[in-house]
Amino acid sequence: MTITVTCGCQSVEPEPPAAAPRLSELDLHGYTCATVLPPYITRTARVAAALFGVSAVLPAGASIASVGVAVANPAIGDAFTESRLGVYVGGIPELVAKSDHKANLYTFGGWRWAPLNKTVTPADEDRVIWLVAQIPLFSSSQPDFAAAGGDASSLLNGSRYRSVIVKEAVELPPMFDGDAVPFTPRGDLIAMAATDYGVVQP
Repeated sequence: MTITVTCGCQSVEPEPPAAAPRLSELDLHGYTCATVLPPYITRTARVAAALFGVSAVLPAGASIASVGVAVANPAIGDAFTESRLGVYVGGIPELVAKSDHKANLYTFGGWRWAPLNKTVTPADEDRVIWLVAQIPLFSSSQPDFAAAGGDASSLLNGSRYRSVIVKEAVELPPMFDGDAVPFTPRGDLIAMAATDYGVVQP
């Protein structure tokens, strides 16, 4: 006697492994985002008492716990207002995290870091964000910052600036938008960066 067994089974092909995240030059420096990477810094820029902001791309899946700014020549003297760093996110950029006041933020040279009061959480897509520094007036000398680019603000895209200053501002506003605060475009890009871990620095 012959028994015939018919199977309606279909072979299932295993799914290919998920592609590993692509590395970028940001990863070489340990940043989650940056306005200017160190190899492209070409000059210094002095900032009076003001806010300055520079845009950056925060990649999908990346978070921010600390923000840093590259001080080329430190400030000298007493500060008359507070020193902070902040992160603005959104179509009309809103302040989502900021550092506490750090009195010596700009009085030492090199990368100066400040942890944020809360983590900027990841998103599923890349985002354009603003990294913003609050610079106080110092009694003797203002700080110089490491930067790239030049002063040719007339060549900038008038509908989308990358680098701006808000003159004589003394605190981080709720929104960082040209309609909310008086932007003045800059031709240079001050070096700022962010990490996904808290940087503890004196």
